Amino acid sequence: LAPAAAGHNIAALVLGIVLILLIVGGNGLVCLSVCTERALKTTTNY
Repeated sequence: LAPAAAGHNIAALVLGIVLILLIVGGNGLVCLSVCTERALKTTTNY
C-alpha cells in the first residue's frame, strides 16, 4: 500500500473504534437508566 492509503486506513480504523465505543457506551447508559429508574420499567418499554 502507498503511504497515503495506509494513513487513510488508520484514520478509518480509529474512527470506527471510537464510533463502536460510543455506541456501546450509549447502550450501556440506556440499560443503566432502565435498571435504576422505576418509571421506565413499564410494559410499553419492553
